[in-house]
Order: sequence, then structure tokens, then C-alpha cells
Amino acid sequence: MKMAATIYDVAKKAGVSTATVSRVINKLGNVRQETKAKVEEAMEQLNFTPNALAVSFATNKSNIIGLVTTLESERNISNEMVNNFYFTELFRGINTVLKRRNYDLLIINESLDNTQYYDGLIQNKRIDGLVVSTQLHNTAQFKKLVRQKLPLAYIGKIPNFNQGLSVYARYYKYTDEILGYLNDKGFERVLFISYRQKQDLIKMWDQLKYDNHTKMDIEYLDLYEAHQNGGLVEKIKDIYQDGNYPRAIFTDELNNVQIIISVLNNLGLQVPKDVSIVSVEHIHGMGNNYYPKITNVYVPVYDMGVAVANLLIDFIEQNQQEYNKQIILESILIERESVKKG
Repeated sequence: MKMAATIYDVAKKAGVSTATVSRVINKLGNVRQETKAKVEEAMEQLNFTPNALAVSFATNKSNIIGLVTTLESERNISNEMVNNFYFTELFRGINTVLKRRNYDLLIINESLDNTQYYDGLIQNKRIDGLVVSTQLHNTAQFKKLVRQKLPLAYIGKIPNFNQGLSVYARYYKYTDEILGYLNDKGFERVLFISYRQKQDLIKMWDQLKYDNHTKMDIEYLDLYEAHQNGGLVEKIKDIYQDGNYPRAIFTDELNNVQIIISVLNNLGLQVPKDVSIVSVEHIHGMGNNYYPKITNVYVPVYDMGVAVANLLIDFIEQNQQEYNKQIILESILIERESVKKG
């Protein structure tokens, strides 16, 4: 059985000292580019893989990034959302960057209020940094972690905060634009289906000075409450079983669309002849998989994952002084077949 190559084999083949090989492996600098190339070529020819634990000791790094996807919530929103395309695409984007930049991913399910836990993980070098993907981070405890300038990057916008490293796609902006789009189509009543609560939506729209929700009669259907009280099917039946119903529906969960269409069809209603539908897709083109094809806002979640991972690792590796950096990714409306003029 052939023995695995060692650092001594690499040094001998490259004609350098083991200390030089160690500096190349651990990216410690002070190595000429020509010498570095020789070492890397020797490593490749010998199929040499550095011991990850040894590398972590040498660099005082774990090469692990923690990803917080908190499932703990009094509304249990994340449990409903964890299997949808948003999280699949976000994981895929983050993991693409981590693999390319030689980091591993650790999934963490812990309340963001436990600041001591996260501070300890980072200070003890169990992880090098943290990505926060849960929406439940607008708390004093979480803001304390950011103000400590820990290597932490988060998905989403925290109102009136704008500190730390973050990536977001302007949820309130694109939902306002959808309402404006439906208003322009002539719809006077819209059913808005979301896990977000009515008061939170209106509060944020008003704070950001988005006013399309004031131009229409909007009926809000809280998905959490719907699932607690008979399910979405029964709620849609209740709203659409007589003739006085909203002629347009917006749901920010594409997973709901087929359920909605099926219920409407069972009631003798067709999309878009009787009811128009707009939703949100997190994989480009997903709306084409429905009949009729669904008019959607495309939110580039994969790109969000890539951006937040790069933002965090750049901060860790380059020891950047700029900590307050936000990256905004724009969403686009894709018109298909599910909306007609109101």
C-alpha cells in the first residue's frame, strides 16, 4: 500500500525547506512567487493534502463558517420555510464560495439572543465567522454582536441600523412595486398572502415611504394563522366561495401557488380569467413550471449567498477595516400568463 505524501516529500521535490512548504500551505506570506509555484506544483504531483487540523493550529483559524438558520420562533416561521427554494438556493450560493475558498460549513440552530454563545464560538476559534440567514435578527442582543465588530455577515435589512456586513434584496421595495404593478393593471382589491404580519408590513412600507398599499383595498392573509386554523385551503375557500372576492392575489411564497390554483379551480374560477396571481421565485424560471405560467418577481437568492459569503471571508482574510458594508441586489418582475387587466 502506497504511503501518503508528507510535507518532507513536498519539500524534497520542490527543493525547499519544510518551513517554506508550511508557509505556502498556511498562506503566511514571505515566499517568492516562483518558490510558491514550485511548492504548489510539487503538492499537486504528489497528490499532497495538508492536514486541516495542523493548518488550523498554524494559522489560528478553524476554516469553518457558521450559518445560523434559527428554527426557534414563537410563530415557528422558519419551520414552515426551511424546505422551500429560498433556503436551498441560499445554501447553494454560500457553499459554492466556501468550497472555492477552502472553508467548511457548520449549521447552527441557536437563538440569536444567546450572544455569549456566538461570542465564545468566534473568540475560541471554533469558527472563523458567522452568516446569519434568519429573519429574526432585529434584536438588541444581535445588534450588540454586530457592534462588537465580530466577523459576522447577515442576510436582510435591519431598519434604522445599517451597521456591519449585510446583503439584501429589498423585500419591502419589491413587494411595494408588485402592489403598484397590480394597481396599474386596474385591480382595486388584492389578497396579500404572507408569513409576515399585516402590522409589520404596513409599518415598514410607511417607514420607507412606500405608498402603493394605500391606493388599494388589501386583504391580508397571515399564513401562520392560516396553518393554525384549518389551513390555507380552507382560508382560500372562505374568501372565494362567493362573488365578492379580490380579483388579484399576491403571495410571497411560490410553494403556495399550486394550492391556490387548485382551490380556485374547484370553485369554478380560472387564472387569470377570474383571478390574477403574482408570486416570488428564488430560482430563475420557476414560474414557467406552472399552468398558467406565473408572473413573478425573481429574487437572486443564490447570488445573495455568494455575496454574503465573499463579504464575510474577505473581511476575515484581509483584515479589512471597513465593517459597515451593505450589498444590495435588485429583484426583477417577470411578466408571464397569470395576470390580466383588472
